[in-house]
Amino acid sequence: MAKKYTRQWWESRINKCIAGKKIIKAVYHHQGPYEFTFDGKTIKGIDNQPYLYLNLDDGNWLKVMCDDEGNSCGALHTSFKDVSCFPQLGEGD
Repeated sequence: MAKKYTRQWWESRINKCIAGKKIIKAVYHHQGPYEFTFDGKTIKGIDNQPYLYLNLDDGNWLKVMCDDEGNSCGALHTSFKDVSCFPQLGEGD
């Protein structure tokens, strides 16, 4: 059985969203307390690690996470000579 979401499918979809857009601001932002319901159960918690948000010129944003489930913030590796990584920060950073 063929994969439904191939690399080519994702690249096309992502490029439709961000190609040609401009990052206008980068900011670390704490999520803080959260609450949501899943399968009839209320899940509460607090996330004190700051997430890196890249705000785009069309009002959308990109949020750097460690995985596709949003379990934690993550690092963004770059090709810049002087800054090879925008790091994951810890609580209180």
